[in-house]
Amino acid sequence: MGYNYGAGNWERVEQAKRFALKLTSGFCAFVTIEIIVFSRNIIELFSKNDAFVMKVGQEALILNSIVFVTLGFQLVYGTFFLALGKSKQGGILSICRQGVFFIPLVLILSRIFGVQGVLFAQPIADIANVLLTGSFAYGINYRMQVN
Repeated sequence: MGYNYGAGNWERVEQAKRFALKLTSGFCAFVTIEIIVFSRNIIELFSKNDAFVMKVGQEALILNSIVFVTLGFQLVYGTFFLALGKSKQGGILSICRQGVFFIPLVLILSRIFGVQGVLFAQPIADIANVLLTGSFAYGINYRMQVN
């Protein structure tokens, strides 16, 4: 993407971006379905005898896998911005998901909701990052269409 962007070959940049989005989104959708379907089996690998661990672990896997389907979109656009030399946007997207959004959410939600707050922190952080990524993506896609 970076090479074609530098060469002004917008069509190739768009093709590469679309291919990467299809590939990563398809992979994430497949993994999401597998994790949801086999969440109990996955948790049983770690603990079969503790009902609380089974319940919380299965719930955590399902919650995180539901938003995992958006990870391809987040990663492709984060990489896309870096490839285009837009390190500010790429850097912001990189630190927001696991840092700016996730850490405060874990601290705040765990105090308010206990274990449930911890479980919901990652999905909420992912949703916030998808919204941020979408706003950045809209801006860059609009500018690329204008050129």
